[in-house]
Amino acid sequence: MSEQQTNRVQVELPAEFHAALEELRTIRLAQLAAVDQQREMARYFTELNAWLEEQVLQRQDDIQTLKDQVDEITEQVRSRR
Repeated sequence: MSEQQTNRVQVELPAEFHAALEELRTIRLAQLAAVDQQREMARYFTELNAWLEEQVLQRQDDIQTLKDQVDEITEQVRSRR
């Protein structure tokens, strides 16, 4: 036998072991899918939060502009009296 060859011993494992191993693989795949989904949700909520922040700032600017216009009209009406 050459130095590169190794002796391999084959052991027949009980069927329950194969079923348990398959169940563990299934659980691992589910865990990986859950992690991917959590990452995607985190990305989505980060983008949503940024969009909402931008919308709030724009609405605040709109309200301030409207308030300034109302104040200006109020002053014009008062000055005509």
